Amino acid sequence: MSKNEAAVVAGTPVIDVKFKDIRVAVVALNESGLLKEKIKLVGISRDQILKDFMAGMDSIPDDPKTEKFPGPKAALDFFNKVTDLQEAVKKGAVPPAAPVAEKPKKEKTGGAAKPVKKEKKEKTVGAASALAEERKQKREAFLKAVISAGKAGITMAEIKKAVWNPTKASFYAPLKDLIEQGKIKMDGKKMVYVKK
Repeated sequence: MSKNEAAVVAGTPVIDVKFKDIRVAVVALNESGLLKEKIKLVGISRDQILKDFMAGMDSIPDDPKTEKFPGPKAALDFFNKVTDLQEAVKKGAVPPAAPVAEKPKKEKTGGAAKPVKKEKKEKTVGAASALAEERKQKREAFLKAVISAGKAGITMAEIKKAVWNPTKASFYAPLKDLIEQGKIKMDGKKMVYVKK
């Protein structure tokens, strides 16, 4: 039995109120000092907080001199709103709040990876291939810059300032690869293309 069904069985109509509104009213009532015990807001369901609030408001007597509620206006306004909603639901003027669907329990897959959505995978593959193509073009431009520098060589600072490198990126990873392949050698800080 869900919480909403239990509330209907107990005779309390289920109403839909925002937790933010409940919290404002409960905090105002707690700070007023009119309750023997403060209403808890943490670790309790919204329905239970609402029940505790309504019971707390009912337990506070009106001021004998003025015959008005002695507590905070925010608490009184919320109490009146909830009372009006409960009466409207009982009369059928307002439909009760839709029952809260209980969350289905997740089955454990025994450590298996979650299936990837097809759309997401396609977008990722497309973006990855575009990024790979862009990197390839930049590496080729880097190699051309080193080749065009000839025997004089070129420094990484000059590469960063090159017109074809608008992002001012450095190319240490491709440089390492090209050195391992024997296409470039280092002469101090200068990179020089090795002809084969």
